[in-house]
Amino acid sequence: MPEREPSFEPEISAQESVSGPTPEQLKMENVETELLPEIVEMVMEKVRDINEKDIAYSGVARSGVEPTFGLQLSPEISDMESGEKALKSVLQDGLLSVSKEDSIPHNVYFNINGRCKNIYEQGVSDFPITEKDKPQVYYGRFSAGRLNIMFDMSFLKEADLDFYLHHSKNPRGHSVAAEGLKKGQYMVNPSPEDASVVIDTIRNGQETESYAPGTGFVTCSDIDQKYFLGVVVPAILRAATDQEREQYGTSYIIDDSKDAETKKQEYVKMVEKTMLEIYKDGPNMLIPVYDAEGNLLWPKQMTYDEVKSLLEKKKENK
Repeated sequence: MPEREPSFEPEISAQESVSGPTPEQLKMENVETELLPEIVEMVMEKVRDINEKDIAYSGVARSGVEPTFGLQLSPEISDMESGEKALKSVLQDGLLSVSKEDSIPHNVYFNINGRCKNIYEQGVSDFPITEKDKPQVYYGRFSAGRLNIMFDMSFLKEADLDFYLHHSKNPRGHSVAAEGLKKGQYMVNPSPEDASVVIDTIRNGQETESYAPGTGFVTCSDIDQKYFLGVVVPAILRAATDQEREQYGTSYIIDDSKDAETKKQEYVKMVEKTMLEIYKDGPNMLIPVYDAEGNLLWPKQMTYDEVKSLLEKKKENK
C-alpha cells in the first residue's frame, strides 16, 4: 500500500487558511458531506484526457451487458453490488496478479491507448460501433460495458525481442502469460497467430499493438493504487433490435434512454461512495471519475471537449 497523507478536517480557521491546511486538517469525518474545495481541486489536478496515448486501462467489474460473444450476464453477477465489491477490492489492494482468495496466479490484463488495433478493422459484430471518434476504452472487447480503472504503466517495461523469439517457438493458448515473464514486465497478450507480427514489429523499431479483438497486454506484476489515474464508468448498453443488427452489424447499441442515464449516475454515486469510504483518511488517493465518452463526472462535471480545453490551457500556462 502506498503511503498516504493525513486527511482534512471539515473546518479551517482564518489564521490557518492563510498558509493553507495543516496535515491534521486533511480528514473527512463524514463521507456524505460535500467535499471541501481543497479536496475538489486536489482531485481536479489529476484530470486527464482518458484517450491520452499510453494510458492503460483494465476492466474490473461487469455492468450486465457484456459485448463479448453476444453474452448477456445474469443479474446475480452483474448487479451494482457485485460491481461495488470488485471496485472496493481494487481500490484497497490494487490490481493483483495473484488472487488473495486462492493464491492462484491470475495476471493483470489491460489495454493501452494508441496501441489497440482500430475497432473498425477488427471485423467483429458485438461492438456498438455506430458511434465514431470515441475514446478507445469505449470500444474495447474487454472494456466496453465494464467499470474500468485507468493507470500509469510507465513503471512497466515491455519484454524484449529475445523473449518473444524464445516463446514464439512454444505453442500457447490465448490469455495466458508466457512463462518467464518477469515482474516489472508486460507483453502482448499471447495469441499464437500474432507471434510473427510482434517479432517483425519489434525488429522494425515500432511499438507492438494488440492485433486481434480479444487481445491486449498482460503482466504478472501487481498494479499499486498509487498508479491509478481514474475510474471509467461503463457505457450503458442494450441488445440491438433486429433492424439495428441488420443496419449496423452489431449485437449491442449504446442506450441513450433516461433509464440508462439514471443507471450511469448510479454508477457514479457508487464509485464516489466507495472511494470516500476507503480513502477517508487519505483523500490524496481520490481519483477522477469519467464516463466511457471522456466526460468528467466527478468531482465536477465537464464535457469531454471541456476537459480537453482545460488541459490545453494548463499546458499553455506551464
